[in-house]
Amino acid sequence: MQSAITFGFLVNWPPFDKDDPTRPSGPKVQNLCRRLGYLEDEAFGPFPGLSRGSPLSISGPNGTVRGIRIVPGETKHRVLYLHGQGGNVGVLHRCWLYNLLVDDPLCCEVLAIDYCGCGYSDFCRPTEATAVADVLATLEFMEQSGSSTEEVILWGHSLGTGIALSALSKLLEDGKRCKGVVLEAPFLSLSSAAASLVTPNSWTNLQQGLSRRLSQVMGALRFDSASKIQEVAQQVPVIILHGTEDNKVPFEHGRRLAEIGHVPLHSFSCSHNDIAKQAELGGAQRHPDRIKRLYLLAALEVEKFKNKTLDAQMTSATQGTMTTAQTLQSLVTQDQSVSSDRALESPWRGCEAFHIYLLAQRQLYEGQHEQAMKTSLRLAEYEDILDTQTIYSLIALTTYYNKFFAQCSRAFIKLEASNDVSDEMRTKFADLALSIFTRNAPRDPTGHMLPCPKCGTRINDWVINCRAPRDPSRLSCWE
Repeated sequence: MQSAITFGFLVNWPPFDKDDPTRPSGPKVQNLCRRLGYLEDEAFGPFPGLSRGSPLSISGPNGTVRGIRIVPGETKHRVLYLHGQGGNVGVLHRCWLYNLLVDDPLCCEVLAIDYCGCGYSDFCRPTEATAVADVLATLEFMEQSGSSTEEVILWGHSLGTGIALSALSKLLEDGKRCKGVVLEAPFLSLSSAAASLVTPNSWTNLQQGLSRRLSQVMGALRFDSASKIQEVAQQVPVIILHGTEDNKVPFEHGRRLAEIGHVPLHSFSCSHNDIAKQAELGGAQRHPDRIKRLYLLAALEVEKFKNKTLDAQMTSATQGTMTTAQTLQSLVTQDQSVSSDRALESPWRGCEAFHIYLLAQRQLYEGQHEQAMKTSLRLAEYEDILDTQTIYSLIALTTYYNKFFAQCSRAFIKLEASNDVSDEMRTKFADLALSIFTRNAPRDPTGHMLPCPKCGTRINDWVINCRAPRDPSRLSCWE
């Protein structure tokens, strides 16, 4: 009974063709959902079909693990998705997330599995151990298919977060690791999550007592994430996503887990199952590559305008109405007036800004943390193009990874002082800065020193501009 309640395996919903996941649920299921008002329901809606999906079948120690594999046109990352309680891999809100991950710009190959005993996988009585074994079997399958575990990101939702951390703990014991872990709506432990469901959040002592009692009777179904996250986070990048309106796993679980593991926490104004619908999940620049292309097109149009204007001047000159000196002076004046127009130059700045932003993101995802820091620091020159939060949150992240805590501190100061950042986000940045700088002094490590190409002053190889110009009236020798 405990296993049935924990995994919710008694109902295999929504029905779909496990051998052809491109096909949506059949007409009978669609009509039933329409009559019940569940056609767009995140948990009980029909399977929408995944145009790039293919069936997945893996032999594991508990039987055949089945699921769905979704492959983008160009694979940049690989994600193993571990779903939460109830239903199968075709639940509507899970499909929303698959599409978000597979689409440009993330371009993730997604493998989503049903644990044995759930969905269309072979039956067994699922426990923490069997679910972990299914995950490890899937990772082994991915290795045999040419994807090292170090290239795989584990993405767990709700119950799947406990499974992800347990599986990763086992993986680390075996001397392996993965690229990163995303914990969406995680809990401290299964018993504490169950206690939170039946007691008000303000009754802390009662919740803790009930949690201890439940942990004694739940046997092998512990999923004690609080005891695992710190060890995991020391070896693998971990990020937590949690909705502040979560009515199943309270936001407090995600906040406390982030504190225990000293990992980033991103909150969303949403409930338990609809984080994938939040625009913020993709960041302020949801499609930066498209924006870069638009800037490029605009820049090319500006160049056409410049050439057209200069051609008109040249045509006038060749008609004999100007002397040679007048022609040269007119062309120089026109070129200066066009070139000095900031509006006409901004498309190229936009291209530069988004190119540097994309490059920093790519370097970060590829694990080139030092290069990502050096690249992201240049974004400080493009505050007229990118918003403050986009620039300095990336700088704070990359400098933190490289232990450049002085630069990290400056980025947080900028975030907390900016009027472009909401009050809620400023408070979160302040709390995160406090947790970082109570453990780390705001100092940078000694880096490689190089001469400034302009003035010869020796500077760190990562700085943007020389800050020690010979003329003290200027901020930089580049001015």
